[in-house]
Amino acid sequence: MTTSEGTADVRTGADVAAEIGLEDAVVAHAGERPRKARSGAAGGWKRIRRELRRFWLLGRKLTIGIYKLQIVGVWASGYEAPDLEFPGFRIHRADSWDDPDLQKLVAKRDGEAIKTNIARGDYVILVFDPDDRVISHGWIAPRSFRTAESGMVMMLSPREAFIYDIWTAKEHRRSHTAALMVMGLIADLKPNYDYVYGTFNFGNKGAETLIRMFGMHDVQSLWYLSWRDRVGWVIPFSRRPDYGPISGRGHYNTIRPEWPDSPDRLIGTIENP
Repeated sequence: MTTSEGTADVRTGADVAAEIGLEDAVVAHAGERPRKARSGAAGGWKRIRRELRRFWLLGRKLTIGIYKLQIVGVWASGYEAPDLEFPGFRIHRADSWDDPDLQKLVAKRDGEAIKTNIARGDYVILVFDPDDRVISHGWIAPRSFRTAESGMVMMLSPREAFIYDIWTAKEHRRSHTAALMVMGLIADLKPNYDYVYGTFNFGNKGAETLIRMFGMHDVQSLWYLSWRDRVGWVIPFSRRPDYGPISGRGHYNTIRPEWPDSPDRLIGTIENP
């Protein structure tokens, strides 16, 4: 195209697009106005959030979790169980696979896991309601072992024990049943052991409340990676402090002659190295 003066009228593609409203047409079709370019920092945070979300979704899909485990302990020889009566309820210690009362628990829980516990030398305190149904239990390990779900190795000295897998039927969790089970555990532990350990995951308020009923105090903690709550691995360098019953060195859990026989003197603390 030429002008009246005979010179060529050079037009760019942008001029043509502006004249026919091409930009407005494209924007209207997309349903939004053009966005301003994000700064480098904002774009970086967006990428970080996206990657974290992908990791979270992958963890949910694979049922992978990272948890903090608290190890607690108390002197069994210095702890007194309350003298209470609960008519109709009974407490029973089962340490043999052929025990008829243990078979009542097998019918409700994982039979293979129970068989493994018994074969390892562990035993269980059972609580029965007036209808002779198992409504609560707590397992006791009298020797060192490794927990599969966390990868933790609990190293026990002579006359020490570890309480684990404390369970109460859902319909009885707000009643006196848990206290009754704790009384049964204490009555069994006191004449046989000097020191008793237990654990709970941070955030599990129910488990923490129950384990604190023993008067237990913090001893150590660790972080672990768990898959489907079945297989776990302790995260390196996560043990705090780095000595005690779950550490490979500095196991300060033997009773020293100069220590007074008091439940207030904890094993493995900085005050009693």
